[in-house]
Amino acid sequence: MLTVLIAGMAISLIAPHTRAHDPGISTAEARMQGSVLKITTGFAPDDAKQFLLPGLRTDERWDEATFEGVQKALEQVAPQL
Repeated sequence: MLTVLIAGMAISLIAPHTRAHDPGISTAEARMQGSVLKITTGFAPDDAKQFLLPGLRTDERWDEATFEGVQKALEQVAPQL
């Protein structure tokens, strides 16, 4: 129950900072497994850029080399989301 409460609080804190975009680009799936709420997210590159420090953000379309350049930064911030 505590996990559900924490997840709800996290969503309510994040929701005011989200922006609308075409449906289906970024995804979130939540499911209960016993008493544990598991949330899996997937982000389109333009959405993922918002999690980077301003100096790492670009307006360019990400190719494989560009993504590899910011992958470690995204992996560091992911557990905090």
